[in-house]
Amino acid sequence: MKRFLVALLLLVGFNSVAQNLYDIRWTAGGTEYFGFMVFFSEEDVYMRTGYYAADGSYNVVHSEYQYIVDESGDVITMVATSSEFIQNETDDTWDPDHLFWYKDETTGDFVGPFIISDSDLEAEQFDNIIEPTFVEVDMSWLNAEYLKFFYYTDEYDYSILLGAGSNSTEENYTETETTNETETESVSENNSTNNTSSTENTNTSIYGNQPVKIHLILVANTLISDIGTSTMVDLNNMVSEVTGISEVLGVEMNKILFTDKQFTKKNVENFMLGFKPGLNDVVTFMYSGHGYRYSNQTEKYPQLDMRYSEYQPMDDAATMNLKQVFDELVKKGARLNIVLGDCCNSDVGFSKSVGSSFMNSRSSVDPDLNKLKQLFFQTDGDIIAAGASKGEYSWCTMNNGGFFTTSFIGALREEISKFKTDDYPDWGDVMSHTVNGTLKKSQLCTECDPQNVVYDKFMK
Repeated sequence: MKRFLVALLLLVGFNSVAQNLYDIRWTAGGTEYFGFMVFFSEEDVYMRTGYYAADGSYNVVHSEYQYIVDESGDVITMVATSSEFIQNETDDTWDPDHLFWYKDETTGDFVGPFIISDSDLEAEQFDNIIEPTFVEVDMSWLNAEYLKFFYYTDEYDYSILLGAGSNSTEENYTETETTNETETESVSENNSTNNTSSTENTNTSIYGNQPVKIHLILVANTLISDIGTSTMVDLNNMVSEVTGISEVLGVEMNKILFTDKQFTKKNVENFMLGFKPGLNDVVTFMYSGHGYRYSNQTEKYPQLDMRYSEYQPMDDAATMNLKQVFDELVKKGARLNIVLGDCCNSDVGFSKSVGSSFMNSRSSVDPDLNKLKQLFFQTDGDIIAAGASKGEYSWCTMNNGGFFTTSFIGALREEISKFKTDDYPDWGDVMSHTVNGTLKKSQLCTECDPQNVVYDKFMK
């Protein structure tokens, strides 16, 4: 099964964006502090804090943060693990500040953030807790005047953020080389059950003297009572992501959906029989729903539960293995195949439900078009991944979808971000960050068991 949480406990920046930005301000000891937090992933968060000293000089501190959840699950703390002065005109020392949220006993919602200094936390001086102003940064704020509070102008992050601010009126993936002229909806000729196959972008990109098309095959159990809302979020997130990628690359996108009562094994198999991608195409298959394994099963990848109602029989006509899907798609001969399954990999169990995250964000920094091209145009191979290993649940949330799906999208965006300057974009890094992000989300959730992604990649 795909497991659903009960408590309102999710993570900062759980949405699948590349970069979440926050403006945090507070006053302590008569001094005003201005914080600018950059959230990349659960494992990569920093904040720049600027303030005017008593003599009027200006100082800036860079702090790295990590998450800590207490044993009860009632308090989440962002702990400053390291801090250093970027600018220290007065030769001050720095008392690091930690941010925390706590669960309200009456409503069950998380309240915060609040700030406590390292020294006050050590001395248990909780009377000195401060409630800061805490807002998501509007991209239009990212001008030189604002950013100079936190960065030198020759810093790489300064130039990237300044560029993102100058393009704030544009949507994500704005670096296009071609213009979409039409958008059509048609019935897939390969699918007798009237699933939608839509051409999102009529431009055809030629790479390596061959046309390129991106095929997005989405199989989502949107009608199932316990997790249907979450799978719909997964579906919408993937459609939005791949549509944006196809538009910026100027390639045609073929979208095939199996949802609602079209969510059946027979429909998927019938489609696969007639599916004929080009040799230079990219195929992404995404399953979001329940999954399980047989007690004597040796295959490490899960069985997909292809029932949209719990009252349908669980038999061979309603299940297929994720590896089976992968093998069938690889046979089709496309240049790059990515097969993802956001589902449990354990014996059939009960599901739980969840609320929303206590901190949601939508801000993002523009991707690097060249890196995007390198991943999708200059890569040959096949990738298969399931959201959970043998015996594990795949966790999800009502409002934000599955831990695995959001981690994959976030890892993809991180890999193509202009902030990433240290390496060549690589699908291995995407999957590694997906593994780490999924596990981190499950570890920070006190009601979750650890969730370990299992995957294989065969790059040529």
